[in-house]
Amino acid sequence: MRSSAPSRPRRGCGRPSIGDLARYASACQRPPPGPLGAAITAAQAPQFPVEAGGHQALAWRVSAEGIRWHTGSTGGFSAAVLIDPVRERMFAEWLDLSWRDRTRDLGQPVGFQVSCWGKTAG
Repeated sequence: MRSSAPSRPRRGCGRPSIGDLARYASACQRPPPGPLGAAITAAQAPQFPVEAGGHQALAWRVSAEGIRWHTGSTGGFSAAVLIDPVRERMFAEWLDLSWRDRTRDLGQPVGFQVSCWGKTAG
């Protein structure tokens, strides 16, 4: 029997905002000084070659042109961050996947997608 209780976020669902992802992308584009910046740089450093001339980093992929991207999802949402250090551009995307559950309750989809693309301030 289906519960009539309001749906709750699933485990691991952080509910970030596009602003959170944009700040993360900005930090990845231009790592801050100190241990945090060193960790960000290390995580994006190519570790071994993969197809099409790209490389695998620590949870990041790096294209032959140097574009870095990281994607992930968990119960309720999916996100992606792409960094282009050569052109100083970044892309962040957040997709609410929980609409699939609420569609049954409300009779219409309520999911949304937000993205941004911008040049890093210098």
